[in-house]
Formats: sequence, structure tokens, C-alpha cells
Amino acid sequence: MILGIDEVGRGPWAGPLVVGAVVLNGNIDGLADSKKLTSKRRQELNAIILEQAAGWGLGWVSNEEIDRIGLSAALRLATRRAVEAVHTPYHEIIIDGTINFLADTARGSYVTTLKKADALIPAVSAAAIIALLHDVILTLGALAVTGYLVGNTFFSQTMMIGEFRIDLGVVA
Repeated sequence: MILGIDEVGRGPWAGPLVVGAVVLNGNIDGLADSKKLTSKRRQELNAIILEQAAGWGLGWVSNEEIDRIGLSAALRLATRRAVEAVHTPYHEIIIDGTINFLADTARGSYVTTLKKADALIPAVSAAAIIALLHDVILTLGALAVTGYLVGNTFFSQTMMIGEFRIDLGVVA
């Protein structure tokens, strides 16, 4: 089985960097590049993935950690955290992109990096979807805690961030 890995939040402005890791237990219809799916469809697939996957994990690094250790080290750390959260056997790891963030670990030799893997490998697509939804939730939490100022406006009880409608910190 394949452990698919993808990250979101590489340019975090208020919240964390999140890495998803998923081992699928079969086929899930509709998996695709998360950026090409509607918000509603990502939310539907997220629920299906979390319920049907053989295993999944999330690893995140806070914006404070990113500031302290740098983005490259944060990507390696978040990837390790996500992989460590998966307790399902797998025989191969596919990471979206060109950098093996597990290269200096015992798992590094099992890694294949692949550009656009989130559009080609279902387990990586699933990882991107769960990472994106959790990134939004964690970012909203960071915004709620910090009262983050955007332009000249604080977030109100109901706002739009991109395609997400936020009501009291809940993605609707």
C-alpha cells in the first residue's frame, strides 16, 4: 500500500503549515487535485477519507515554530509528525513535489517524489484534501486567538476568506 503525503500552508500568514499523510484501503471516487475541487466537494471527500482510509495522519508546525526553525526544517518536521501518526503498514511513500522530506530518516529510502502527485496518485490527493481542510480550521483558530489584523479590518463574526465562509470560527 502507498502512503501519500502532501502539504498545505507553505506560505502561512497567520496559521500553521500542515502535512497530510494517507494510506487508502481501496478506491474513493472523486479524488483529484484538491485545488480543482469545490470547497463543498473537498469537505465531502474529507469525511469519506477520514472514515474509509486504512490510516491517516496530520503533522503541523505552528507559525511560531516556522519563525524559529525556518520553512525547510518546518516542512521536514511536519512531514515526520504526519508519518508518525500513521499506524497502518505501507510499502511505499509518495511525496508531492521534488524534495524528500524524510531523506535523513529510516523511511527515506522508501520515498518517491513526484511533481503533481496530488493529481495523479489517489493517496496523495487524499492527503492534500485532509491537510487543506485542517489547515483552514487551524488557521481560523490562530486568527481567533490572535485577533489577526488584515488590512484595516479585524475578522468579524462572519467573514469570507477565499471560498470559505467563517461563522464564529467554524468553516461552513
